[in-house]
Amino acid sequence: MGFIKIVLGVVVGIIVAVVLLVVGCATLVEVGKRAETKSKYLAATNSVQDSFIPSTALQINKDWKWELDKNYSHVRGSVKNISGKSIRYWKITAKYHDKTGNVVNQEIDNSTDLLMPNDSDQFEITAKNNKAYDFVIVEASEVRFQ
Repeated sequence: MGFIKIVLGVVVGIIVAVVLLVVGCATLVEVGKRAETKSKYLAATNSVQDSFIPSTALQINKDWKWELDKNYSHVRGSVKNISGKSIRYWKITAKYHDKTGNVVNQEIDNSTDLLMPNDSDQFEITAKNNKAYDFVIVEASEVRFQ
């Protein structure tokens, strides 16, 4: 009888260990998926915020907004020349991403108006609405000096 209790105890212990292992692994996988999703979200969010970090020449100011109306998407804001040199051309790109982070469209605004050091200028980027748009990242994609 004592031997059977020992074997039964070992078998129950093994079953409990296997259940805990399976549940623990499933929990780790779920936590991993949540962390991956959060990382993608933060990467997207940080990319938007990083567009405010000054490049070496042209800063996208924090006042920009993404607005949707019935048929169009509008990205409006301003840029500032932080280079110390006159800028003769600049280009801003809006990259529209889907929920998985893929770029599904990109549009630009640009200007050949002379932008002196510390001066600002407005931009507006318009695109046809798309149900796939989940977030937009705006970046200074080109600058040419005088």
